[in-house]
Amino acid sequence: MIISNDVKGLNQLERRLLLKDLLEPRVEFFTYTKDEWDEEASVWVSELKREAVRLIDLLKEYNVTD
Repeated sequence: MIISNDVKGLNQLERRLLLKDLLEPRVEFFTYTKDEWDEEASVWVSELKREAVRLIDLLKEYNVTD
């Protein structure tokens, strides 16, 4: 899940094309603006929010430091 206001006004296909160099088999991502993420009330987004883990939390969990 990528939350970025830089994709405002783009549809999901255009958003994916921006990151096409990062695509890998069996890795799927979705990009939303902060407002879309905060305001979306669909079952799909609600489930994503429930399962989402912040990148900073994952880095801490795996002891990754800069």
